[in-house]
Amino acid sequence: MAKIRNGFVSNSSSSSFMIYGGSLNLDGDLSKIIEKLLEGKSETEKADILDCVYEDKEHKDVNAYELREYLYDVAPKEFNIESAGYDGEYVYIGKDPSSQPDNQTHGDWKKEIQDKLKNVLGDGIGGFGWHEDCSYDS
Repeated sequence: MAKIRNGFVSNSSSSSFMIYGGSLNLDGDLSKIIEKLLEGKSETEKADILDCVYEDKEHKDVNAYELREYLYDVAPKEFNIESAGYDGEYVYIGKDPSSQPDNQTHGDWKKEIQDKLKNVLGDGIGGFGWHEDCSYDS
């Protein structure tokens, strides 16, 4: 008789996600997103955030991992923030399909997600659609 394991596998080094939402254009204009991150912070905190989010002193190259961590402060709490790519260079913000209410059409649900994200993140977010990734650390 074979045993079937239910639940978390402790030696698994893979992760995956599937969300409907948008992607950040890390090469585009992130000024509204950065502005949101700095809102209400002291000058010292602002300098620390900028030093973490940008990999260079000219503030051109974004550190996607650090940006993702700071986005938790400004993104709507019901949204997932995911990253993909070898170094996490792709950042996605959206909702898991299981979060769609039964009494809401799929089209209305997707529009609501887009509207909320555009309201909070402005032109820094685009690429709306289904985003999924599965990564494995060997």
